[in-house]
Amino acid sequence: MTPKITLELYARTVVGYRGVLDQFIIDFHNFFGLPQGGREDFPLDVMNYRYKDYFAYTTGKVYESPVMVGVLAELYNRGNFRVNGRISVGLPLTPKAGFSTDKPSLTGGITFLYKSGPWTISFANHLALYKNPGWMKSEDLKNQMFHSELRVDFHRIFGGFFFRSSPFRADDLQHNARQMFFGFRFLKRFEFSMIEEFPPLDTSPDVSFNLRIKIL
Repeated sequence: MTPKITLELYARTVVGYRGVLDQFIIDFHNFFGLPQGGREDFPLDVMNYRYKDYFAYTTGKVYESPVMVGVLAELYNRGNFRVNGRISVGLPLTPKAGFSTDKPSLTGGITFLYKSGPWTISFANHLALYKNPGWMKSEDLKNQMFHSELRVDFHRIFGGFFFRSSPFRADDLQHNARQMFFGFRFLKRFEFSMIEEFPPLDTSPDVSFNLRIKIL
């Protein structure tokens, strides 16, 4: 069977600003016995995003992540089971130190899907290859990251787990990220989710909220 081909375009706008939920997140972590990841070591509701001498931000920023252009191919389809392959290129149109790289990237991966009635289970694995951004050219980074996601959908509700390797080789930032998420879809094209990271809370936001809009 000839694979089905889908062209993909993914763009992400991110707003980084001073914390307005710090106390809520502290209370949330305390309630569930989770560590604070150093949150209590800094004043509440203040932006303090920095890394060595490469960048330092104390005020809000709006930025565009690299635009992803890719191809999704259906490699196998039988009954309720399907296998998809994906390859994409990241194009940094508006690089910003600490937020978005200035170098292109290449990502490839494979996704296994099982669908039965209102249930959908997907297991996606992707490997991204890239070069150090120009503003961290001298940093000893790994030039690849691995991302894995297990997701379960039931009607409009979904949840699952993330794994993401760290590009850093030393200190706390070398720890991989492990996160859980849950959310819901509404108005056909909108998807809202909340993500919570498991300890040690070093390489990704410990709590984040996301709104996804599917244009087509």
